[in-house]
Amino acid sequence: MGSAIGSKTKEQRPAGPPPGALVSPAALPSPALKPGIVKPKPGAYIPPVPAVSLIGATYERGADVQEVTGIGLPFVFGWPRPPKTAAVGLSSTTVYRRVVTERNNGSVVLGAQIALRPCATLAACLAERATFDQEWTATFKAPAPATAKDGRTWLTVQQGTQYRLSMTRAFTADGQSWLVGVVVAAVRGEELAAQRVLNDIWRQTQ
Repeated sequence: MGSAIGSKTKEQRPAGPPPGALVSPAALPSPALKPGIVKPKPGAYIPPVPAVSLIGATYERGADVQEVTGIGLPFVFGWPRPPKTAAVGLSSTTVYRRVVTERNNGSVVLGAQIALRPCATLAACLAERATFDQEWTATFKAPAPATAKDGRTWLTVQQGTQYRLSMTRAFTADGQSWLVGVVVAAVRGEELAAQRVLNDIWRQTQ
């Protein structure tokens, strides 16, 4: 009897995805941060205005953008279409997040991966940047930002089968200093969307 019940239970158990299948990002869990990481207080979204861009295209004034909120970051940024968000992981020092736009078949056309680390001061952020870059780019398998754009921003552009923009930025929000590492990747034809996302993150972390 016991073996028969066990067999029936196994038959009713839902099957998981086949080996090697792509799995869409899961819904974000409640943001529980480890000791040592200050829980970020999200800022208000600053609507697009004509401004100098870090690279390429920016959102125009009045653009219809989706605000990416509720993912445990101290800033809100715009996304061109309804995004999917996910928590990628958490270390004792760094929060990792992912935002994507998918086709109906689940393939990603535009994606951003974000690493966030608190620092004692803005000067400490700048001193820790090289170590931070080594860690977050290894985690995301992204090119390290190499070109200094100003005293607090570094950028790399990578052309290939994917268009990828990598940025590291030091900034202060609500009295707390942060390092943020971002890689935005896009398929061919979505390069301008990638530029707009990266520029908006840069603009929201002034």
